[in-house]
Amino acid sequence: MIYIVRDGLTKDEQNKIVVGRRNIDLSESAKADLQKIAKKLKDINIDYVYSSPLIRSKQTIDIILPDSQIKFDDRLNERKLGQLEGKEILDMKKLPLWKLSNQSRWGCEKLSDVNRRTLSFIKEKLLLFKNTNKNILIVTNNSVISCIRAYFEGKTENHTKYFISHSDLISYPNKIK
Repeated sequence: MIYIVRDGLTKDEQNKIVVGRRNIDLSESAKADLQKIAKKLKDINIDYVYSSPLIRSKQTIDIILPDSQIKFDDRLNERKLGQLEGKEILDMKKLPLWKLSNQSRWGCEKLSDVNRRTLSFIKEKLLLFKNTNKNILIVTNNSVISCIRAYFEGKTENHTKYFISHSDLISYPNKIK
């Protein structure tokens, strides 16, 4: 199985401040939420753990699978949000940011570029385990998760359809296209 966990909520996100690629610690509430994921995974033998190199992803793994060997991969990094990072945004969903797959505003990374690097990760790392009994855990951020989900569930221009909540877990059989 391929298990995907969205990293926990940061203090800045609680305060409606755009995090992007800034290295921000998890909030206390995230630590409690992640204990639920730890319980779900406790009886599963995870063979490989891949993660974004951001501190919040590492802290997420430290809570759900302490002492695991982590393979950090820059392709699992959150989308660069340019000039928006560190700024207070009352409602991110009202920004046209997620609809701009081939455009970049405010110095933000194009969603098409996030998708390209995510697909590169899938093809290089996950295809190695196609149709095996290996259990893989990926801890990353919502922009990458939306691209992974679009790959497994069918392509769409509306990547927000594939967002999941912080500290959430989804899984897919190891049957990769």
